[in-house]
Amino acid sequence: MDMYQSKENSETRIRIRWVVLKVILDGWQLFTTVINPATQPWRIDAKGAAWLVVGVLNFNWLSDLGYGAYLALLYAMVVLLAVNVAMCVWVAWCFKEQKFPVIWPVKASEHRPKR
Repeated sequence: MDMYQSKENSETRIRIRWVVLKVILDGWQLFTTVINPATQPWRIDAKGAAWLVVGVLNFNWLSDLGYGAYLALLYAMVVLLAVNVAMCVWVAWCFKEQKFPVIWPVKASEHRPKR
C-alpha cells in the first residue's frame, strides 16, 4: 500500500509540475503578445537582446529565417504529428488484437516515470 501511495504521489507531483510549466509558458506567451514595444508608453528596445529573449515564444525569429525555414519547420511538425498519430493507432490496434510484436511504442506511449 505504501508503494502504491508513493507512486501515486510521484505521479501527482509530476502532473502538477507539468501544469505549472504550461501555465507559466501560456502566461509568458500572452504577456509578450499583449505587450507590443511600439505601442507602450515606456521605452522597450524591440531589437534589444532582453526583449528578443522574452519574446522568443512569439516566433518573430522565424520570420527572420525566411520562408524556406518556415516551410521546413511546418513540414517537420506535420511529419511528427503524423508519426505520433500513426503510433497511437498502431498501439491501439495491438491492444485490440492482444499482440505486441515490438514493445517500444507501448513503452514510449506510457506516461509513467521510469524507476
